Order: sequence, then C-alpha cells, then structure tokens
Amino acid sequence: MTDRLLYLARTLSRTKRKDYENYVLGAVWNRLSSETREHIKPVSQQTVRGSDGRLFYLDLYFPQLNIAVECDELHHLRQKDDDILRESNVRAALDPVDDPDVFATISAISADAGCRILRVPVPEAPKAAGKDAAESAPVHTLTLETFEAAINTQVAEIETASREARERSDFVSWNELDARDEPERFYRERTEFAMEDAVVFSTIGEICNVLLGAGYSADLNRTRGYFTPRSLAATRRSSNDLSDVKLWCPSEVRVSGARAAWGNTLSPDGQELREHDRRSDAEKTKAGRSAADHPRITFLKVKDPVTGRSGYRFVGLFQPHSIDGDVRVYRRSDTRFPIVGR
Repeated sequence: MTDRLLYLARTLSRTKRKDYENYVLGAVWNRLSSETREHIKPVSQQTVRGSDGRLFYLDLYFPQLNIAVECDELHHLRQKDDDILRESNVRAALDPVDDPDVFATISAISADAGCRILRVPVPEAPKAAGKDAAESAPVHTLTLETFEAAINTQVAEIETASREARERSDFVSWNELDARDEPERFYRERTEFAMEDAVVFSTIGEICNVLLGAGYSADLNRTRGYFTPRSLAATRRSSNDLSDVKLWCPSEVRVSGARAAWGNTLSPDGQELREHDRRSDAEKTKAGRSAADHPRITFLKVKDPVTGRSGYRFVGLFQPHSIDGDVRVYRRSDTRFPIVGR
C-alpha cells in the first residue's frame, strides 16, 4: 500500500517557486475534515487533454469527486459562474504542459469530462527585483482575510461533495484506489482489465500471470518485451483463439514531438504508437512474417512522478495500421481486454 504521509508530502509540494499556490494546496487539504481526508485522495498537477491533444495542468484534483481546485492570479480570474471545465476555457485558464512524458499523457482526463473547478484568487507572482525596490513587490489588493475566506468557501464545497459521494453505493475509497498497488488482489474478482484501472505492474511476468493466466514461475524476469505468452498460444484453434495476439511492453517510449525520431513514440492523444524499426535488412528477412501483422496488448513502462515507482501500465489493444518505410504505425482499437481463463 502507498505510504500516505510520503505521498501527501510529495504531491502537495510539486509546484515549484509558486508560493501562493503551495499555500493554497496545503491549506485546502489540511482544512478538510478527518473523514474526508481518510477517504478522498488528492492529486496535484493532474493533466487534462484538450480536443487537439494538448495537455494542461490542474493545480489540485480529487478524482473521486471530479472536482479541481485552481489558483487564479487576479488578472486571470474567469466569470464566477464558469465552474465547469469546458473546452472553451482550457487554454485560457490552465497552465500548459510543454514537454509531456508518457505518464502525464496516459493519465490525462478529458477536457469535456465535466470536471468542476473551484477557483481561489491569489496575488500575482512578485516581479524580479529591479532598480526600484517596489518592482519586486506583489501587485494586488487581496487582503489576508479575503484570501482565507476564499479558501474556506472552496473547502466547504469539497466537504459537501465528499459527503454526497461517500453516501453513494458505487463510491470508491482511497484504500480501494490504493489496491491498484497490488495487481493480484485488485483483479481477483474481475473478468477484464482496462486503461481506466491505472494499475502499474512491477514486471512483465506479473502481467502474464495476473491478467493472462500464464502460470510462469514467481522469479520469472523477462527482458524481452514482445512475445506471445504461452497461455495465449495455448488457445490456438479454440473458440476463443488469441494465439495471434502479442504482448508488447516497450521499455522506452517518448511522446511524439521534438523527439519523434525515438525508437517508440506515443501520440499526444494516446491513440497511436509509432515503432521505428532499426533492424538490418538481414535481420528483417530472418524474422520472417512482419510483426506489424499482429494485434498487441500494450503496456508502457512509466514512472509515477510522486511515488517514484516505475512499472508497466496498460494503454490499450493496438492494431497494425500502416507501414511507412521503417516506421510501423499502430492504432488503439480497444481500451479493455478480457482476463484470460475467466
């Protein structure tokens, strides 16, 4: 299970050189009731994706409530009734992610998911010191009392939403969310795995045993990231023939953009994977049938920026789409896959 103290210390201090934002995030969390803090998980710097694939940050996000807290400098304040995240205000209201990594890309929520934004006004950041000492002072008319009252107002909104959520039968507690750290326990009663599960597997062998029923030895340490697990090969000529499906776990993937020449690149919207085939012609001939002919159950190696934990996360079933020279293109066809043997 996640060390909560360590998680909170790291997630509430991720904004760099943003003193007011750091204060707001800590104040919001610590003013919530003990019941809410026990059951509701905070996520800082949550990414949200616009329709064009670009990513933006939310200062603080509560996934179980679909509520975000945004710190707005006074000159950026939106209309008071603009409390639902809509495509029209994504660029104007949120900080852009200039160089997204794979974790930020596959963890992003959609801009049209109806996330409610609670805004807290903060003073503008102080300007760099110049000849005039007054230039380095923050320019604002926000009093401490007004600042604190704004925080308390939003804390009350979160408390109300938390109580309502915890009364619903489908509510998922923080403890249940953390069960994702133990894949075998998380999937024990399930019949399929999905992207939205956000489960991270420590090894490729663990993926094979928990999800694909491979029954490999506990100390299996596969270094090969592209193969047919024996449990899938065993389904050949059966009514549920999955023998043509490959498991693909590329260890190094970049988000396409400035580094698009990397061996494996993921599109900003997560829908397309491009594999740059760097084998020699002789190696390609020896390999025989093109690997592009196979559908791929795909897990990407990621690193959680808060916990520092690395592992493999499911990003979908990808189908071969096209070949352009040495570049093979795969498109995501599904975000779910049945657990083999159930």
